[in-house]
This record gives sequence, structure tokens and C-alpha cells, in this order.
Amino acid sequence: MQYSEVYLCGLDECGCVGATAKGAVKTGVTVKMIRDCIGRRFPDKKVQKKRRRLRAMGVKYISMNRSREEKKTEV
Repeated sequence: MQYSEVYLCGLDECGCVGATAKGAVKTGVTVKMIRDCIGRRFPDKKVQKKRRRLRAMGVKYISMNRSREEKKTEV
């Protein structure tokens, strides 16, 4: 199965979720991280550094709340 876009959520943004995002981008997949569905266990400074690196690679951060609001306006 081939895909071109993934939406990620999970328990550790600086760990497995970040690594999955990085790997997907390296294979040419568009990555969207669902910001309010990702846990963290590291200090904010480390999380912000990770986000800067992932954004520089092309990862986009989205919010589930914003997505719901956008859907309401589409109806």
C-alpha cells in the first residue's frame, strides 16, 4: 500500500512520534502532527527544539479543535 500523507499522534513527541515523522518525511510522505493529541515527557525547551527541527523538514502541526471549527464552516 502506498500513501502520500500521514497524520500522527502518540505518547512522546521527542521520541517515537518525532522519529516516525522524520522517517516519513525522508521517504517523501507529507506529515501532519496533531498537536493536541501528542504527549510529552521532556521539558518544553527540548520539545520546542524538536518542533523547530521537524518544521524545518516540512512537518506541519495542526490542531483537532481548529479542524472541527473549519468543518463547521464548510457545512
